[in-house]
Amino acid sequence: ATDARWDHIACECEFMDFLSRKEALWLGRPPEAAAEETLEVTRQAARSFLRDHLGRFGRAFAARVAAEDEGAFFGALGHVLLAFVDAECARVGVEAGPIDLIVRPESIDDTPMACGTAPEPHAAGELIQIQRRP
Repeated sequence: ATDARWDHIACECEFMDFLSRKEALWLGRPPEAAAEETLEVTRQAARSFLRDHLGRFGRAFAARVAAEDEGAFFGALGHVLLAFVDAECARVGVEAGPIDLIVRPESIDDTPMACGTAPEPHAAGELIQIQRRP
């Protein structure tokens, strides 16, 4: 077992970079049926990924980084990520996630009476690393 988060921000951004590069590659090719189909599949993957992953929690993550290091290097990166997620969600037509999410602890509390834990490892609730503030 690994303690690494499956939705680590670096992995999320790297996958978005891959999809963006793939889209750019196919936009530069002559229009033909295969190219148009591949381009549309790539765009759909970006929409789905933003809706379910980076766009879902990226705004909250970026805002928190920006607030924690305001006026410094990582704060600036937080602002850049926030602008990027907003722009990409708008570009592909998906609603960006709320900005009022908080990061859950990296490790899961296995205490039977703990709130918010799923009954089995890697259940849907366990993969979400953020939750709404109360």
